[in-house]
Amino acid sequence: MLVLISGCATSTRVSLYKSVESDGSLASDSALWMGTRSAAVQSADQYQQLFSTLQDAFRQAGFDLVEDKSEARYQAYFWFGKRRERREQFSNVTDGMNITTEYTWAMTLEILSKEEWGLGERYSAEVEMAIWCPSIDSVVVHLADQLVADFPAANSYEDLELVQIFPSDC
Repeated sequence: MLVLISGCATSTRVSLYKSVESDGSLASDSALWMGTRSAAVQSADQYQQLFSTLQDAFRQAGFDLVEDKSEARYQAYFWFGKRRERREQFSNVTDGMNITTEYTWAMTLEILSKEEWGLGERYSAEVEMAIWCPSIDSVVVHLADQLVADFPAANSYEDLELVQIFPSDC
């Protein structure tokens, strides 16, 4: 997966990569349960905000949200966090050596449906952003907005979006 950063560490235009895999078979008038498989995600400060953002997107798409997983036709799981980090070194005659760290922050959404023989994947979306911000706090809203921007996409696709983030936001 290729993730690009536009410009240098003072740039405000950052590329956000999005990938969606969909077979177009989600029945949006069905019951859906939502959660995460990650204890770190569930205990994160941003969890409730993201949970609400995703719930709103599911409701707008026509899904009936349920709290009991056994009553749901679909199970949706989301995750967010650091995917990797890369240290960049730059030599400069005037100030010696400057080291910049680029973090790749990501968010995923996976929707499974009940099948005769267990669960089958019906929809998968992922967004990634490589940026100098050492915390996901300043980018999590951008990731969530892009993750649900066209939910549920009927077809699979990959896309790059430019997002403006100011260094002072980090």
